[in-house]
Amino acid sequence: MSMYKQFKTDTDLEKQGIVLDYGTFRVRVARMGGSNKKFVAQLEQRTKPLRRAIQADTVDRTKLIDVVREVFVDTVILDWETNVGTEKSPDWKQGVEAEDGSLLEFNRENVLDALRNLPDLYDDLQEQAGKAALFRAAALEDEAKN
Repeated sequence: MSMYKQFKTDTDLEKQGIVLDYGTFRVRVARMGGSNKKFVAQLEQRTKPLRRAIQADTVDRTKLIDVVREVFVDTVILDWETNVGTEKSPDWKQGVEAEDGSLLEFNRENVLDALRNLPDLYDDLQEQAGKAALFRAAALEDEAKN
């Protein structure tokens, strides 16, 4: 396989996003970086006031994590759907599942709350959104053939 097929990403996919299917819910994410210039620009802008503290290693880690999570939600999370049907007969509705099982509106605050409450989910979404391989057109074509 050529280096282009191995490493060239689809810039449209990086911006329009891919769907990460978790079974009972699915999230459309743009790439964290790459052609997603909004992520890079907003991260730069939002961390600028913290830059001196970051360089001096005196930054409040909780504040930095909050800023990065907010930028992630604002620029990487594009959509969120929850299956309100069954596994055999899915009924996908836009929204974020609450802890009590109800469906909350898909909006910034509800997504932030979910990611604050479920840090392992946040970590996984970040990891997946950062994987260039998921945004390669050749890889998606191969997956569609299987």
